[in-house]
Formats: sequence, structure tokens, C-alpha cells
Amino acid sequence: MVDLRLVVVSSVFVFIVELILRGECIIAYDRLAVAYDYPYLCMVQYRDYKPKDPTVYIPVSACSIFTTKYVVTSADNLIRNISNDPNSPNYRPFYKDVGKLQVYGGQYQLHITGNEQIREEWRKTTQFRFVTSITFCKDHNRLLDATAMSDSTVYGEANPDSMNDFFFHNNGRMMFGLAFIEIDDPLVWSPYVLPIPIYNILESENFDQSANIFARLDRNPYSEATCTLAGFGSGTGLMVTLKMVYVPKNHCIAAYCSEDMENCLNYPLQWYHVCFRSRTYSDACRLDQGAPLYCWWWDRAVIAILTGAEYCGFQGLPGVYTVIPAVVSFYNKAVRAEALRDRNRPRKGEIFTTSTLRPP
Repeated sequence: MVDLRLVVVSSVFVFIVELILRGECIIAYDRLAVAYDYPYLCMVQYRDYKPKDPTVYIPVSACSIFTTKYVVTSADNLIRNISNDPNSPNYRPFYKDVGKLQVYGGQYQLHITGNEQIREEWRKTTQFRFVTSITFCKDHNRLLDATAMSDSTVYGEANPDSMNDFFFHNNGRMMFGLAFIEIDDPLVWSPYVLPIPIYNILESENFDQSANIFARLDRNPYSEATCTLAGFGSGTGLMVTLKMVYVPKNHCIAAYCSEDMENCLNYPLQWYHVCFRSRTYSDACRLDQGAPLYCWWWDRAVIAILTGAEYCGFQGLPGVYTVIPAVVSFYNKAVRAEALRDRNRPRKGEIFTTSTLRPP
């Protein structure tokens, strides 16, 4: 005789595992968070509007607020197809339909249900903007080549027709893993919406300093405290956090090489790759790519952006992150918008300083 309770539990477990393998949810988290803790976390969503039909919002990727006009997010999530059905009119990548992409920042919950007072408070603290362009990195090998600023090398391309030049050889992963999104109207700084706090890396020696810190962590991965990754929980849209610990690079490379031999040649072997994993049984998933990794011991700043989250930590694969110096270099050389110095030194009254925020 079959125990029906065992059948039900087994079915639920299989369903959860399927969601995890598709990368569609965070399986668990350390604690809930609020926008005061992580005002620089945002979400890219696809707005599928059809006359006489309810508007459908599809989560695309987490993102990190960089300036009032730009957010940084996962390139791999943007090249995913809106629909996996070849017969669907939405069988095309998200980046090909820029006009329907929106960036949400501010409140700690993506969608609010409840009485009108709650919804009105959510509207006051949430900002959403339409996407106008997406810039992908084209020459990741020269991100820190100071002499290249004066030549005609193309470092990035906005809304490219083809992505053939943006992949690692054969394995299908984006070379840099990040893309900058330009929004139509500037964000307004508030206690709920702020740019990511970054370590002062305007001076060239700080690039070497960050490399030295990661080299020390490779020798002793427990020499520093944990870091915090913020994201949005599956289904509820609530902001949640995970505590992360550093994974030595040789261990990370071995894990990904075992997963796919193509990775042995180039992923995650780049100088800008670092690896972290959750200290618990939960971990980040695909839709969390683009989220900021905050480290209190790193001068109370964001140290890297999540660019690779395979199978939500299953199969022993840690998350792959792109370090902030590479992100800043990409912004300066490929996006070439407002100067970084202006970003870090806004006019009086334009920004709430990160020192006023509570440590996570």
C-alpha cells in the first residue's frame, strides 16, 4: 500500500527542484530586508501590454543602481528569450524589445496588494523608469588598458543587432557578464533610492589594492567576515538577503570545469571574476544576477556584482561575481556618460550619504 503522504511530499520536492534547476527562485534566505538597507537594489521587468488584456510583468533580472541615468544588470539574463516557444511572437531576446523593459527601484516589495493606503505609500516610495538603451561589453580584455582611452577601439555597443562578438568561445557565456541600462528619466535620490556605495577607486593604485585583498582571501578565505547579497524572493517580490563567504579561485575554477569542460578554458578564469557561496543551504539563482554584493569590511561598500548563478548553488557551483573595478572601467570606457567623479561628488542636497544608512 502506497503512503499518500510520501507521494505528496515527493511530488512537492520534485517540483521545487525543477524550479531551482530552471533558476526561477531563491530557495531560502537568511532574513527579510527593507529598502533602507539596500536602496541601490533594483529590478528589470518586461511589461507585456495588450489591449483589453491584463498587463503581464515578467521579471528579467536584478540590477544595481549606478547613477541617476544608468543601472548595471546581468547580460546573460537580457539575452534570454521572452518566450521559449518557437511559435510564440515573443520568441526573441529581452534586449531586442527595449521599449517594453522597465527598471523598478525603491520599495522593498515589487508588487503591493492590500488597502489603498498601503498601495499609495508604495507608489510614493517606488520609482520605475522605461529603458532607452542597453550597452554590452565588447572587448573585455582591455577594460583596464589605460592607453586605449585615446584610440578607436570599441569597448561596448548599445542595442546590438547580433551578439556573436560578445561570447566566450563555444561555451555560450557572455564575456563580461554585465550590461549597462540607460533609463528615460533620471532617478531621484531618496532614502529608498541611492547609487551603490563603492570604494574610492579613482586612483590607479586601488586597482592593485583590490587584487591584493583577493589574493589574501585565496590564501585564507575566512580572514574576513561575510558579505551580504540582496535580492527579491520568488513569488512574493519581498526583498531578501543571503550571507555569503568567499570561495578560493582555484576551488571555483575546479567546480565549473567539472560542470562543463568548455569552462576549463576561460570561465571563471578572467581577472575580474571572484566567487562567493552562501554560508547556508540556500543560494542565489539566475534572476538574482545583477544584484550587488555588499561587504561591511570592504569600506562599507559594494565589492562586486553577481554575474553567474548556476542551479541556485546546487551541483556545488558557487556564484561568480564581477569585481567593481571592472564595472567602473566598463562604464568609463564603453558607456562614456557622466564622469565618475561627478557621480561620487554630487552637489549638496542631491544624495543621502551612505554613512547614514544602517549596516546590514
